[in-house]
Amino acid sequence: MKIIEIMPIFELCGVTRFVTDLCNQFVERHEVVLIVFYPTPSSRQPELSSRVKLLELGKEPGLSPMLCQRLRTVLQQEKADVVHIHTASALQYAALAILTVRTSRYYYTLHSEAKFEIPSRLGRKLVECTLLRPGVCQTISPSAFVANSLSFATPLIPLGRDLREEQRVDATAAQQMADIRNRHNGQILLNVSNLTPVKNQLMLCRAVLELLEKGYNIELVLIGNAPDDAYFQKLMPLLRHERIHYIGARNKIPAYMVEADFFCLSSITESGPLVLIEAFFAGLIPICTPCGDVPNKIRHGDNGLCADDCSVRAYKAVLEEALNLPESRRRSMSEAAGQSYPAYSMESCAAQYIKLFQRHSA
Repeated sequence: MKIIEIMPIFELCGVTRFVTDLCNQFVERHEVVLIVFYPTPSSRQPELSSRVKLLELGKEPGLSPMLCQRLRTVLQQEKADVVHIHTASALQYAALAILTVRTSRYYYTLHSEAKFEIPSRLGRKLVECTLLRPGVCQTISPSAFVANSLSFATPLIPLGRDLREEQRVDATAAQQMADIRNRHNGQILLNVSNLTPVKNQLMLCRAVLELLEKGYNIELVLIGNAPDDAYFQKLMPLLRHERIHYIGARNKIPAYMVEADFFCLSSITESGPLVLIEAFFAGLIPICTPCGDVPNKIRHGDNGLCADDCSVRAYKAVLEEALNLPESRRRSMSEAAGQSYPAYSMESCAAQYIKLFQRHSA
């Protein structure tokens, strides 16, 4: 089977990690082409298997109407059995090909709630009526939470990650985390996500500061890009606190996770966070807000803890519960977190995609 994966940009984010892992898994048994719109930094390319054919369409910033025709031409030339699209932006530019190049079967994985992926209600209705119809382009949801945001039923395939034992070990990560821990010999809370309002780090920082005032010996480490300048400026006064450490974007996230005590997911909404899968892999106990699909993955008191809501009050309470856990409970919860990973491995995820692709080819 020949499979084309399409996403706009090869950047450090969850969708890119997922698509890279998916391509690398598919190429073990299938011919795979990855199409991206923007040039790919050379530092990012080694993550992609050399057996995956990478095509860059040379898009300039801003709206690019000619890209629709360019993408259509490439898809005609490549003659794939399956074209698998990620993000609403990629779907927009693939619309012409979807409607006119019918030699391939089209699939679109919705990575967020429909209202976030396509904010305009009229735009969503237009897309549903023209592109996301049976026999035109099959929509796939990573969770029931995402599926329920649509007006029609979709197959469910949970997102996966390809994580290996060697990713737990990185000398730079170990030294950086040790330097932070050794300052006050405190417990480390780790948040991994871009700094944006929906990820709710402002609430997380405030909850941590209140716990520090109560005498808890903790350090908060934040990893991720800061794409929203206005939000970053709001966070800046809190990030200057000696117990809050923003260290920017990092690779080898599991290596940072094995050096932490708890993983903090503070988001307002999530469809199927890959970083939670990484925490499971690292055996790091997650402390989460009850956002999106997260409560379906966290069994409170077993493989993690879940707050009552997304407020400072509720999250501070669940943090206190975590910090006061007896050592035996911590060990058992860490083991349960680790045992949760196999259900979200990329091997399992890719197998479900292939099964769907093959069923539709029959």
